Amino acid sequence: DNGSCTSYLPKMITGLNTDTCLSYGATGEPFSTIQPSDSVKEPLLQLLDITLGALTCARNSNHLNGGVGAYKAKFARHTLQALAIGDIGHSTSVTIRNLNVWNVRPKWKKGRGPEVLA
Repeated sequence: DNGSCTSYLPKMITGLNTDTCLSYGATGEPFSTIQPSDSVKEPLLQLLDITLGALTCARNSNHLNGGVGAYKAKFARHTLQALAIGDIGHSTSVTIRNLNVWNVRPKWKKGRGPEVLA
């Protein structure tokens, strides 16, 4: 998207490369570029937006608490059922192949994150 955080992405390449090499033993520079794209111009990203929206809705329990409209809640419930995700609040095993849920917490603290890259 063209959100405010999009401009930070290219500035994160060095950190991604460093962390990937230290954490996984990768050599060289696994990430050479980050190319932000706008889902308005990319139909495949529109599909991703819809899917991530449903999963985010479920992750925040908005499909249960009335925080979203009926259609979005129904789509979130259907997505969880179709993908056989029992608990989207926890990461799945890396052996799960239909959809791997990876819940991570940013390593930075408030006020020390991507906004300092600006």
